[in-house]
Amino acid sequence: MEDIRIILPIYIQVTKKNNFALNLNQYRNAHHFTLNNSKIIFEKDVAKLIAHLPSMKKVELTYNLFLGSRRSSDLSNICCIVDKYFSDTLVNCKKLIDDSIEHITDIHYHFGGIELKNPYVEVVLSNIELIEEEPMRITLVRSEIHQALVDYVKSQINIKEGQSFSIDLVGSEEGFTANVNIEPVKKGSDPAPFVTDSVKQSAESVTKAGADVQAANMTEMTALPVSAPEPAVEASKEDIFKTPAVNIFPTEGSSTPTPVANPKSLFADLEKPKNNIS
Repeated sequence: MEDIRIILPIYIQVTKKNNFALNLNQYRNAHHFTLNNSKIIFEKDVAKLIAHLPSMKKVELTYNLFLGSRRSSDLSNICCIVDKYFSDTLVNCKKLIDDSIEHITDIHYHFGGIELKNPYVEVVLSNIELIEEEPMRITLVRSEIHQALVDYVKSQINIKEGQSFSIDLVGSEEGFTANVNIEPVKKGSDPAPFVTDSVKQSAESVTKAGADVQAANMTEMTALPVSAPEPAVEASKEDIFKTPAVNIFPTEGSSTPTPVANPKSLFADLEKPKNNIS
C-alpha cells in the first residue's frame, strides 16, 4: 500500500484566548482539565482527516516538523507529544488495533523546514499492513427464508382488500422455488394473508389429530352397553288412596317408622275445656 501523508496541528485552541502548544514543556506543566480538552479537540479535528484510512494491523510513522520561527528548538520535544495525540486518535477511531510496538513498528522524527505563517507537523504512514477481513458467512434457516420472502412479496405486490396470499417454498437439487398464491378470502373465514407452507402443515396436523381423537371417543362410546329404559308406570287415584299411612312416631325398640292401619288424629284425645266461672 502506498504511503499516506497527513498534516497535523501543533497548536490547539482550547479557549478563545488560550492556545495550547503541543510540546513536552506545556504538556508536563498544564492542568489536567486543559490536557483533557486539548486531546478532545485534537481527536475531533484529526478524525476527519483519517476517516478514509483503512483498518491497519501494522504501520510505521514518520513525523516531519515545520517550525514557525528560526529559533533553535528541540525536535523530539514537539514530535513526541504530537505522536502521542495522533497514535491515540488512530486507536480511538479504530484505524489501528493498538499503539504498542507490535502495531506501530517504527517511529522517526525529522526536521522539515520553516513555515512562518502556519507551522505544522507532517506525518507519513508507511509499510502499512492491513487487517485481513475474514469471510463472512450467514446461514438462514427455512423459517427465516420464508419470512424474508413474505416481507419481499408484501413490498412488491399490492394485495387488495379481501385477498390473501400464501408462499409455498419447494426445495430440489437445483435449488429453491417459491410459489406465491393470491386468492380471495372466503366468506365466514378469517383472512390469513401471510400463511406459509410450514404453518399450513401444522394446522393440518392439528386438525387431523383432533379428528382422530374425536373418532376414538365415538368408537369408545359405541362400544359401551346401552340398557333400554324401563317403562314408566302410571299410578291411578285408587292406588294412591290404598297406600297405607306411615306412623311418624317410631314404636318402642324401633328406629324406623311403621305403617299404621288406621291412623289416629293427633287431636282425638283432647277434651273440651270446662268453664268454671259461675
